[in-house]
Amino acid sequence: MLISATSGRSLLLATIVAVSSLITSSPSYGQSDTALTLEELTRLEVRDSDRCIVCGSPVSEEDYAFLYKGRRVAVHRAEIGTFLANPSKYFASMQARGGLFSEEAVPGNGGMGLGWFWFGVLIACSLLCAAGSATIAVKKGYPAVLWFFAGLIVNVIGLAVIAMKERKEEVDLPPHLQKVRTTSSSIQCSSCGNMNHPSANRCSKCGNELEPDSDSDVQRAGLSNDPS
Repeated sequence: MLISATSGRSLLLATIVAVSSLITSSPSYGQSDTALTLEELTRLEVRDSDRCIVCGSPVSEEDYAFLYKGRRVAVHRAEIGTFLANPSKYFASMQARGGLFSEEAVPGNGGMGLGWFWFGVLIACSLLCAAGSATIAVKKGYPAVLWFFAGLIVNVIGLAVIAMKERKEEVDLPPHLQKVRTTSSSIQCSSCGNMNHPSANRCSKCGNELEPDSDSDVQRAGLSNDPS
């Protein structure tokens, strides 16, 4: 059939590229934060507008202000140990909200949480099953779009169902496509070895009688091959 298998392979390739981009662009899972010391931080002058990153209360001149990951951070003197033991947990509150893998979503961890990790795995599996289902559907003569969404929604179940389906004998092609005509193989003359048309009755070289493998277009049209 002429529903190009290339389109199915292209869809599968595009899905793999999208999944790879999703995985490579995500922060590393389980990456824990390292405890800090005051000596590692750049101290800043405390301002009246500063608030403690741990408790949210205003700080005084006796407290600390320093630069952390390019951001100004203030901490009460009594709570500096708490912050330094796990700075990312409290620094996450200063990050922009709404990002899929923002630090706000994973307090106490520098990478993405377990829930987000399995969510990403589910999305990746859904896309792969959807692309696989659509590719198999194209090869078997079933609607690719329908089976793409079947694989996307029910994952492995949709892929297994289309894989077990029988191939359609007649394929419904779109109006702008035509099925490629299949032709029989040439038949060889037993006398001279010449290759002849599959519907030939006699060898075109030596005239030896042949047994045709198929009817000619003239015969299928109901016309006579006899020139008389």
